[in-house]
Amino acid sequence: MLKHVLPYYANIHSEDSAGAIQTTKFHGGSRALIKRYANATDDDVAIFIGSESRAAMNKMINVLNLKDEQVRSKAVLFISPLEHGENILL
Repeated sequence: MLKHVLPYYANIHSEDSAGAIQTTKFHGGSRALIKRYANATDDDVAIFIGSESRAAMNKMINVLNLKDEQVRSKAVLFISPLEHGENILL
C-alpha cells in the first residue's frame, strides 16, 4: 500500500490529475475484488460506506426504503446482544 497506492492517492471524485485517475481505478478494482472474494454475482452490489457502522446502517435504511412505514412494517430486524444502543434507535 505504501509503495504502490499512497504515492498516487487522490480524490476519486475527480479526474483532474493522474493520481485521481489512478485512485479511481484502485477504488473500482477493490470493489471488484471484494465482490469476487464474497462470491458475489453480477446481480450483487458492493456498496462502499464511510468508516462507521452507523453510516452503513443509514445507507441500508435508504437503500431498502425503510423510512416508508409500509415497507418498515414488513421488515424483520435481527439485533445481537452486542449491538451498540445508539444503532438500535435508527
